Order: sequence, then C-alpha cells, then structure tokens
Amino acid sequence: KAVADFYDFYLEGKPAPKVPDPTKASSKSVQGVLVRNATLEHDAPLLKVTPQNRNQVPFIVLNGLKLPRTFEVRLSLKNQNGGQTKVSWRRDGENDFDNANIVATSVKKTSELQTVKLQVATTGQVVHLRIILPKGISEIQQIEINDPSGKLLFRKQFQ
Repeated sequence: KAVADFYDFYLEGKPAPKVPDPTKASSKSVQGVLVRNATLEHDAPLLKVTPQNRNQVPFIVLNGLKLPRTFEVRLSLKNQNGGQTKVSWRRDGENDFDNANIVATSVKKTSELQTVKLQVATTGQVVHLRIILPKGISEIQQIEINDPSGKLLFRKQFQ
C-alpha cells in the first residue's frame, strides 16, 4: 500500500492519501482502561466503545489489580442492542484465562443508562479482569468494583 501511494503521488500526480486526524479522541486506552476488538472515544461523561468488527466481541481490560476472592463489578452503561455483559478473570499465578472463570448478566435494550452488577467468587486473588460487552456500541459512565462489605476497591468515572 505504501509503495502504491508513493508511485501514485510522486510519479502519477494523484492527490496524497489522507493523513489521520491526530485531534480525534479515539484510541485503545482512556484513563488507563484498555479495550480489545474496539475503539474508545471519551465523550464526557461517557466512554464510547465501538466494535471494530461485528464478528468480534469487544471487551475492556483491567489489569494490575489485586482483588479479593469475592467482589462485585458494577457498570453504569447503555447499549441499544441489549444482550449480555460478562466478566472473566485471571488469578495471581495464572498465565491464561480459564473458560470456567466467567460470570454473566443481562443488559436491557435501552438508550438510557442502567446499572448492571456481576458477582465474582473464586479461589484466589484476582489480578486481571475482562469486561465483555454486548454487541454494538456501548457507552459507559462508570466502572466500580466493591468487596462484599461494600468497600470500594476500584472506580473509573468518565466525566
């Protein structure tokens, strides 16, 4: 592609290819939150997660965590398709995600913000989470993780 663009521009006088706009707020990481199979756009107070391909499932990555064996993940989000949100995890000392380490809950089809809660109970300290989103565009206002007593362990607000 680069070679073809070079010849088109320099030898055939065709217009130069468009350069991406560096001011557009779209990336794979916002406020330390990473995403896979999607792009992120911070449009305060929401984080917009847009899938790159309808055949891939977008998910948010939270790593470097030290979560207890039992905790709750709360998401304040909207998704006009509805479906399921899932949380999968990796414990300290594990190299890969185990298919058994996943919980799911339903997300209503709505254009309004809703809070979804996922309860995680496992056998060791959790160091890495994947928050798997429903199909389509999701807009997230907040991600919280609390211990069983309600103590806040982690929070990302996209204001």
